[in-house]
Amino acid sequence: METIRLMLVTVLLVITFFIYQAWQVQRPRPVVPQAVEQSTLPKAIGTAPAPSKAAASALAPTEPSPRGQRIAVATDVMQLQIDTAGGDIQALDLTRYRVSRDRLAAAYPMLNAAAPRLFYPQSGWLASDPARAPDHQANFVSLASEYRLQDGVDQLEVPLVWTDTAHGIEVRKVYQFRRGSYDIGLRYEVRNTGAGPWQAQPYAQLLRKKGADAKGNMFMPASFQGAVYYSAASKYHKLSYDEMLKSPLATTLGDGWVGLSEHYFIAAVLLPKDEASNCYTRALVEEKYLIGCLAQPLSVAPGQTESWETRIYAGPKDQDRLEDVAPGLALTVDYGMLTVLAQPVFWLLSTINGVVGNWGFAIILVTLLIKLAFYQLSAASYRSMAHMRKVQPKIMALRERYKEDKKTLNEKMMELYRSEKINPLGGCLPILVQIPVFIALYWVLLESVELRHAPFMLWIHDLASADPYYVLPVLMGVSMFLQQRMTPMIGMEPMQRRIMLSMPLVFTVFFALFPAGLVLYWFVNNVLSITQQWFINHQLDRKATA
Repeated sequence: METIRLMLVTVLLVITFFIYQAWQVQRPRPVVPQAVEQSTLPKAIGTAPAPSKAAASALAPTEPSPRGQRIAVATDVMQLQIDTAGGDIQALDLTRYRVSRDRLAAAYPMLNAAAPRLFYPQSGWLASDPARAPDHQANFVSLASEYRLQDGVDQLEVPLVWTDTAHGIEVRKVYQFRRGSYDIGLRYEVRNTGAGPWQAQPYAQLLRKKGADAKGNMFMPASFQGAVYYSAASKYHKLSYDEMLKSPLATTLGDGWVGLSEHYFIAAVLLPKDEASNCYTRALVEEKYLIGCLAQPLSVAPGQTESWETRIYAGPKDQDRLEDVAPGLALTVDYGMLTVLAQPVFWLLSTINGVVGNWGFAIILVTLLIKLAFYQLSAASYRSMAHMRKVQPKIMALRERYKEDKKTLNEKMMELYRSEKINPLGGCLPILVQIPVFIALYWVLLESVELRHAPFMLWIHDLASADPYYVLPVLMGVSMFLQQRMTPMIGMEPMQRRIMLSMPLVFTVFFALFPAGLVLYWFVNNVLSITQQWFINHQLDRKATA
């Protein structure tokens, strides 16, 4: 009786978990609309004079500036376009990732300044006299219209030049690309050939429009989308779009980064080391948002050349490379409350996949290893259930004798359990052990870009998406039914029996919407459980007849 209740509670807990996830994603949050004013932009740092209203407008995000010359750049992992009007990246496609699992699908558009994507970086300089420094609307000049990372070459530089001939100022904006890297270097070189000193503050920011992919459903809630930032002192923080609207960020960060995160991918501005920057977020009209940083002033004396560097990461949340790009960047792979369990699960999956070369087989082997780790616990549970079947006549007799006295019935049942050395909860222990692993694997499948569009075999072309033909959910339901037939339903009332008998069907419907990799894990686990339970029952039967 208690075993059945615990099983029902366990099922309800699983269902409640997914309902809660959906509610967290979809529930309306009261926010206070906030107008964006130039006066809210960050102040200058240090002893430099605060920017005038005209200069401060350089930090205000704009619609894409009038189109200048487009510069095409190609590396081994990306194709992008840089506009001389502003000198910023206007489009960036990840050539090793596709918008869908179709091999003929277009490359994933990581950045694009055009609607509806509207997600791209802006950078420039802020000066007391806006005409003396190039902001993200200034006009640059390029020596070529096309750059390509050639075979056998590991680095590519794309220079742009802005000049102020009246004051003898030349600013070179140089993009640096490396083979196999989504980490883009951005270096400004300021040369002063004029008669007086030059001073301005560099800034870099990311602007994007909130997309439809920020919403999820009951069984596939959207991963976190919004602003993220990190520093050695303040560690990792997240700001949802609603939070950016309600309480804009205004903080000083040292060695760290700021970015905008989405499912599987992230764009981030990596701050210079050992240099404080004023970082901020803004919520704009038409669901546009930005995050950026304003660095300390840079002064260039007459006849001198100074430089300032930052980096922009625009690519996948590849866990093998993120921590090498910048400390804390791997934290953007968000496994939720069970990160402490999900990280080892992913490591184990990734290690096995590196050997077998197939994420589906890696899931099967991980399931087998987990089953082996809890073999003794499961064995004790199955022996307990086998013993329960043997004492079923005694239990039914007690229920008949004390059917009008529930209190006495429970006392007699407990006495019987003690005398027969039966743990009434033992049958549910394997299920309870599976739940945390199940949820951890769910988040691994949902969040890991390594499993995005990962094929298994036959009709399963994407382990992170639902089985298109519902074959795996049906097989899982059948295996659950078979396992249920091997489990004693002792002392169950008719209503409870009907509920238990309906569980395989209910789970089949639910699992039809889950990622195929998750259903594969549960199905394989059921098959292994059935095999182990049959083997133990067979051993006990042979021992009893010996």
